[in-house]
Amino acid sequence: VAPLGYGGFAKPHYAAISLHGDILLPIQGRILVQLNPKTGEQKHIPLSARTHQHGVALNKNDSTLFVVGTGPAGDVTGAPVLSRINLRDGQEAHIPLQREHEQIALSGDGKMAYLTGGHSFTEGWNGISMVNFSRNEVHSMKIDDQPLGIALWNIGDNKFN
Repeated sequence: VAPLGYGGFAKPHYAAISLHGDILLPIQGRILVQLNPKTGEQKHIPLSARTHQHGVALNKNDSTLFVVGTGPAGDVTGAPVLSRINLRDGQEAHIPLQREHEQIALSGDGKMAYLTGGHSFTEGWNGISMVNFSRNEVHSMKIDDQPLGIALWNIGDNKFN
């Protein structure tokens, strides 16, 4: 899947898998490819962030995809943002980020996102950011080392989110 060419940055870095088995591939904040791996059918949703994209997470009902934009790279010059993409109508909203991030995990209730500060391209920073969706606020805190991956344990459900 290379709708934007074959450059080093014009490719998906991470993907999410929908409840129906489609693979969701955001590319450079320019396009979201929904790929049916059984049929090869593709649906393209135009994006407006124009930022290099890394971590992705789907909400529980598959209606919204969250994508971490790390900033300029390759042929895109957009700032770091957390994109919220409505998969039903293609509407997109962006929450500005002050730093680059690598991965994202959503809280069980979908009201918060947790972003890791470690970043594989520029080595990132030592911390995580918490995004409150009801207020569109971002709070960051420093931790040791540069975290790349993240998982949340939902104590009430006794399972990982």
